[in-house]
Amino acid sequence: MGEAISQMVFIEYVFAFTNSMLGFVMVVYIAKTLRKHSKNENKKLIAYVKTTLFAIIFLSGYSLIHFIREVFGLKEKYGPIVELPEYIAIFFVYLLLLGQIIFYDAPDDMLK
Repeated sequence: MGEAISQMVFIEYVFAFTNSMLGFVMVVYIAKTLRKHSKNENKKLIAYVKTTLFAIIFLSGYSLIHFIREVFGLKEKYGPIVELPEYIAIFFVYLLLLGQIIFYDAPDDMLK
């Protein structure tokens, strides 16, 4: 039974690390795309992609914080307060995505 649990923990670590790295790879490619198309006439699209970039940065940060917390057993050492940075990261993701809905998906006449 103990071996099965240790295998599950290892799988969790692999997925958490993979999620973190995938997020950072996405950040690099989106930033590269933004540099390439920064002179694009569609400023609204560029602003939308920038907001998405920040949301992905916070999600990647969340994944990395979660991975570090699990690997080093920080919750067991310091208590639930260690989860606070994760909640803050997710809060900013929701805030950024809500901002996208309000400012970028709204009809143009609502923004005047």
